Amino acid sequence: ANVEQDINAGLFVGHPLQSIYGYVAEGLFVDQNDVDNYPTQPRTAHPGDIKFKDISGPDGVPDGIVNADYDRQIIGNQFPEYNYGANLAASYKGFDLSIQLRGVAGVDHMIGGYYGNAFHHGTSPQEWMVNERWTTENPNPNAKYPRFLVLGGGEQQYQRSTYIMMNASYLRVNLIQLGYNLPKNVVTKLRMSNLRFFTSIRNPITIDNFREGWDPEMLTGYPPVKVFILGVNVSF
Repeated sequence: ANVEQDINAGLFVGHPLQSIYGYVAEGLFVDQNDVDNYPTQPRTAHPGDIKFKDISGPDGVPDGIVNADYDRQIIGNQFPEYNYGANLAASYKGFDLSIQLRGVAGVDHMIGGYYGNAFHHGTSPQEWMVNERWTTENPNPNAKYPRFLVLGGGEQQYQRSTYIMMNASYLRVNLIQLGYNLPKNVVTKLRMSNLRFFTSIRNPITIDNFREGWDPEMLTGYPPVKVFILGVNVSF
């Protein structure tokens, strides 16, 4: 909390642009006893809310009170530290294979809006929120979603923290294409200079730590679109 900063602009001296500044989460409160015996939170906490870690205080040590002045820190980076890619190609006896890879590393994303909040603007909660949430019947401190409530902007769930931050690094097979060129003697008999058949698929494989089925490149709650193509190239 002592770093020079412009929080609204995401600027922090000595850190990348648009660094993510927020609380460090330590799971969810199991019950009221857990709430009562944990450092006071920035908002009134209830069982099923996110626990924010007491990092420091006015004297530079944890003081039993979690607040915005002393207990937030740089928790992530919105810009990739690395961008990489590769183009692989091979051919054999008329067949050719090409593979395009691309990816990013060292990047994080805060999950909000419809993708991260149940009942956002009157919408229905997603299936994973229902199945993986904290409940009084299943007070799991490591549940993937806190207790259900309609967010108003001030609750624990709404605050920026490591709980709602996801690793958005990925490696994607962008394109696989397999082709075949007919032999010249066959093509000549057909009065052509070249005849090639090919098939390709875009976005067939993505390796990531994002939520299953979500697209880490577009940062959405939808899967990447797969495109299958069959084609013929003819030259006269």
